[in-house]
Amino acid sequence: MEKRWAVIVVGAGHAGCEAAAACAGKGLETLLISDSWDRVAHMACNPSIGGLGKGHMVRELDVLGGLMAENADHSAIQYRLLNRSRGSAVRGLRAQCDRYHYSRRMGKILMGRPHLFPYQARVTELCTAGGRVRGVRTSLGEELLARVVILTAGTFLRGQLHCGKERWPGGRLGDDAGDGLSLSLLRNGLELGRMKTGTSARLLGRGIDFSSLERQEGDGERLRFSFWESDRADSPLLPSPADQVPCHVTRTTEASRELVELNRNRSSLYSGQITGRGPRYCPSIEDKYVRFPDRVEHRIFLEPETLSGEEWYVNGLSTSLPLDVQRALLATIPGLERARILRPAYAVEYDYSPPTQLLPTLESRIVENLFCAGQINGTSGYEEAAVQGLLAGINAAEKLLGGEPLVLQRHEAYAGVLVDDLVTRGIDEPYRMLTGRAEHRLLLNADGADLRLGEIARRHGLLSPERLERLERKRERVDWGVAWLESTAAEGGGTLGDSLRCHGDAMEIAGHGEWDELGEEERREAAHRVAYAGYRELERRQVEKLRALEAVPIPQDLDYGQIPNLSREACQRWSVVRPLSLGQAGRVGGVGSVDLHLLEIFLRRRDKTLAPAPLAPHFFTVNPSFSIAIPARLASSRLPGKLLADLGGKPVLRHVWERAVAVSAVGRVYVLTDSEEIRTAVESWGGTCSMTPSTCASGSERIAAALPRLEGDFIINIQGDEPFFSKDLIDCLVRRTREKVDFSLLTPVFPLSNGESLFDPSVVKVVRCHDGRALYFSRQPIPYLRGVEPAQWHRHHSYLGHMGIYCYPRAVLESLSSLPASPLSDGECLEQLRLLEAGATIQTILAEEQTISIDTAEDLERAREFYARLRNGNAAEG
Repeated sequence: MEKRWAVIVVGAGHAGCEAAAACAGKGLETLLISDSWDRVAHMACNPSIGGLGKGHMVRELDVLGGLMAENADHSAIQYRLLNRSRGSAVRGLRAQCDRYHYSRRMGKILMGRPHLFPYQARVTELCTAGGRVRGVRTSLGEELLARVVILTAGTFLRGQLHCGKERWPGGRLGDDAGDGLSLSLLRNGLELGRMKTGTSARLLGRGIDFSSLERQEGDGERLRFSFWESDRADSPLLPSPADQVPCHVTRTTEASRELVELNRNRSSLYSGQITGRGPRYCPSIEDKYVRFPDRVEHRIFLEPETLSGEEWYVNGLSTSLPLDVQRALLATIPGLERARILRPAYAVEYDYSPPTQLLPTLESRIVENLFCAGQINGTSGYEEAAVQGLLAGINAAEKLLGGEPLVLQRHEAYAGVLVDDLVTRGIDEPYRMLTGRAEHRLLLNADGADLRLGEIARRHGLLSPERLERLERKRERVDWGVAWLESTAAEGGGTLGDSLRCHGDAMEIAGHGEWDELGEEERREAAHRVAYAGYRELERRQVEKLRALEAVPIPQDLDYGQIPNLSREACQRWSVVRPLSLGQAGRVGGVGSVDLHLLEIFLRRRDKTLAPAPLAPHFFTVNPSFSIAIPARLASSRLPGKLLADLGGKPVLRHVWERAVAVSAVGRVYVLTDSEEIRTAVESWGGTCSMTPSTCASGSERIAAALPRLEGDFIINIQGDEPFFSKDLIDCLVRRTREKVDFSLLTPVFPLSNGESLFDPSVVKVVRCHDGRALYFSRQPIPYLRGVEPAQWHRHHSYLGHMGIYCYPRAVLESLSSLPASPLSDGECLEQLRLLEAGATIQTILAEEQTISIDTAEDLERAREFYARLRNGNAAEG
C-alpha cells in the first residue's frame, strides 16, 4: 500500500460506492476504504429505494452514470408509483429491494470495476500539508497518499447508539464508530455539529399474523428506475410484475399511545441523553405522540427485507425506547401481538460537517482537494447520499483531469436543488429531498430526466455512444408525440392537446397506431409536456430572468462590511457561506431582497465591465406591506410653490397627505422633499417628512434616495400635486400586487375623451398591449392616424392618458441608481421611458377617469372650483 493513489474514498456506503465508481470510470486509480466489505451499500434503515423527490434523483443519477438505479432494478421485489392520482411532475417511483442482494450485487460491481481497488481498514486521520489534503492514516498506522480524498463517513463520526438508557459507540448496530477522524477534521479547521437519526426494529416473519393486516400489493405493471434496460426479464428476483412481494399495513392503538406516554422518560430522546437534532420528516413513535397528541392511530408499514419474506422492517415505528418497552409496544399493535424481534430499534447520534463549508462542487472551502458527500453533510437517505457521492466523484475527477466542474442548477435537476440547498442555505436538521423543495418541478419530471441531463452527461463523458444514440431516438419520438397531440383533432373540437389540458390522461388516448407505437415512458413524457405547456413556459421565463443573477460573480475575498446600508444579518450570513454569484447570494437563508440589491449595486459600481442591473420583476408575495411616498419639490418650473398654495384653506400638499393616510391598506405615509419650508409645513400638521438631496431629477429618484428609511415591500408613489386622487384606485393597485402577475412597475391609465387633452404635452399618453403591459409613453399621441384629421383622432382610436401614480416593488427602486442614461427619457422628459429601455415590465390598470393634476395657474384655479363644488355638494347632503 505504498502506492500514491489519484483518489481515496473513505466509506463504502451509498455515497462512497458512487464516488469511487465515478472516479474509476474516468480512469483514475481509486482506493475505496471500508471498515467492512461485508456491508457495502448497506441498507441500515428501510429496504427501499426512491419515493417522492427521491425517485427523481435516482433517475437523474442513472443518466449521469451512477449505479443505484440499475442495482435497485436488479434487487427490486416490489414497485409502487406514489402520488399516481396527482400531477406527473410530483409522482415518485419507489422500490422495495432485497437488501442482501442489493449489497452483494453492488460489491460485485465494485470488485470488478477497472481502476477501482477495495481495501478494508479503519481511517483515523486526514493527512494534510499547507491547507491541502495529501492522504489518510489508518488504525494500523499506515499512511495512504492520494491527490484527492472523498469523505463519505455516514453516521460513523463519533457515533453513539442509543436504546433506552443504554448507549455505546457505533455507527450502526454491529459496527464501531470513528472518533479519530472527527478530531482530525477539527484540527484542520472544519466545524462539526451533532445530528440524530434512528431505525425501527426488524421482525421475524413467522411471528406476524398477516391475515389480520391490510395487504398492499405492488403496481401490476413493469416499472424501473434505469433508462437503459429495455425490460426486466434478466432480473433474478423479479422476472415479472406478478412476482412482486406485498407489503402490509397496520396501525397503532390507544394502548400503544398509553404505553409510549408512560415510558417516554425512558426514551433516549426524551431523557436528555441525545442532544443532536433529529429528522423532522421521519420522527420516532414517541416524537409522533408529542407532536400529534390528539391522534391515536399512526400507520405502520411492514416491508419485506428479502424475497423470502423471512425478515420484516417496521416502517413508522422508529424509536429509542428500551427493549422491554419495544416488545410490549409490538403487542399493542394488531397483527404484531406475537411478533419476535430479530434486531431491536435504536437511535444513532453522530457528527456532521455543516455543508456551508463546501463549494458547489462539494469540495471543502477549508482543506483543498477534500470532498465530502452523504450524511457527513447533514442529509438523510440513501438517495441523497448516492447523488452527492456521484457528483463529488465526478468533480474530483474533473479537477484532477483539468476538466469542467459539474454543478447542476436548480432548474436542471433535483440533484441541483439538493446541493444548492446544502451549500447555500445550510441545514439545522437532517435534510430530506421533497418535491416541494424544487420551485421549478414542472421542468423536472422523472420521465424526462434523461432528456434534460443527456447533454450534460455527454459533455462530461458519462454516457457510452450506444446510450447517447438511444437517448437521441427517445428525444425524437417524444418531440413527435408532442407535435402529434397538438395537431390531431379531438372529438368535440380543438386538438388532443387541448383535451389533455382540460380533461385527461394521454394514456387514455388509444386506437391511434402511431401514438400507440411510442413506448409508455415516451407517451408519459410527451403528455406531461403538452398538459403543462403553459406553466412550463412560465417556469422557463422565470429561469431566464434569474439566470442574469447567476452571471454576476462575487469575489471570494469581498468584505461585506464595506457595503453601505447592508443589514448585519446579511453581512454575517454571506461572510460564512461566501456565495460565488449574485444568484447564489439571493438563495442564502435569512437574506432579504433589499440586501441582495444593495450587493448588486455595489458589485456593478465596483466592476464597470458588468452589464447594467436588470430591473427585477415582482413575483407573487404573500401578505405584502405597503407605504405611500409623496415626492414634494417646491421649485416647480411652471408654478413655483404650488404644493403650498392654498386650496380651500389648506395647502395642496396637505390634501394629498390626508387622502393618503385615509387609505386603509397602507401602513405609513412619507413626504419626501429637499425644501425646509415643506418640511416645516408637513411636520406642523403631524406628517412624517424625510429630507432628500436637491440633485434628485425625478420623484422616483427621490424615493430611491430615501428608501433605507422607508418601510414596506411596495412603495406607492403619489404626486404631491394630485389632491383629488381616488382612494379606491390605490386599493385597486394593492389588490393587483397580490395577484400572481410579474411586473417591475404598476401604474394607472385613463381614457382620453377629448381632442384637446390629446395634444396637450402635459398629458402623457400611453400605448399598451392587450394584457395591459405598457409599450411606450409619449407627450404626443400615438398612433398617428394617417388619413384622419387630427381633431378627429380621439373619435377613431381609444387613446389612453397616464396618471402620475406608481406602485414600485422595493427591489425595482433599489435598482434605479444603477440604470444607464436613456436618450428616450431625456428627449421626452419621461422617467417611464428610462425604465422601459432598461427592460422593465410596466403593467397598467385602467382607471375610469383622470384626476386633477396641478401644473399651471389655470390648473390651480380649476382645482379650487372643483373643491368648492365638492364641498358644497357634501354640505347639501349633510
